[in-house]
Amino acid sequence: MPETVIVVAIIGIVAVFAAAYLRSITKREQLKAVAKEVQNLVLATRAEAVKRRQVCVMLVNPVQRSIKVWADSQPYNYIQDPGEPTVIEYAIPPTVYFSFAPAGHLNGPSAVCFDGYLGNPALADRIVFKGDGTLDPPQAPDCRGPQRPALFKATVPAGSINCSPPQPCRGIYISDGSSSGDAANRNTFRISVDDPRSNSEVTLLKWVPIAMGGNGGEVDYSPPPWRWVD
Repeated sequence: MPETVIVVAIIGIVAVFAAAYLRSITKREQLKAVAKEVQNLVLATRAEAVKRRQVCVMLVNPVQRSIKVWADSQPYNYIQDPGEPTVIEYAIPPTVYFSFAPAGHLNGPSAVCFDGYLGNPALADRIVFKGDGTLDPPQAPDCRGPQRPALFKATVPAGSINCSPPQPCRGIYISDGSSSGDAANRNTFRISVDDPRSNSEVTLLKWVPIAMGGNGGEVDYSPPPWRWVD
């Protein structure tokens, strides 16, 4: 009988650890799937702009957790006016969040950092593609393109990007954390279109915390294989 009790206890302990591991894996896969889906939506927006030979706008709403794409008509104002067709709609699942690393706030305005089009600060949280497929760069001073890190080492590959806080680099930030801070935002993806290594291609990059090999205070983005904290 005592042996049976011990075996049952061991099985219970293993089950607890296995359940925690499965939850962690599930959370990672959900985050990765949504990040890739958003990347595909950016690519689809560019494709629509080229197909229609007109401006297409992708508006991301962090509060309502939604994405909408429409074809803008001349004179272009990057606002969906009556008669301008919606070509894509997408709802962000509740399992992930808009939160930029390392100190982004849940569903905060900088979690979608494409702001200030046409010199209008109200035109925020949107990516604009022209009819030739090129990006119309936003103009907000706190919405800047990233740079290559000045120093590379084993944990900071040559394709990494330097996005120093407190201002995030341009991109759409998708996180598995519901609160702010280095630890909470440890698993975060950024979808962008103007990284220096990408030649204006749409990129999907994962943030690596400084504690896991970040570059002396620089925020490190690196391509796959992605590293995970939990």
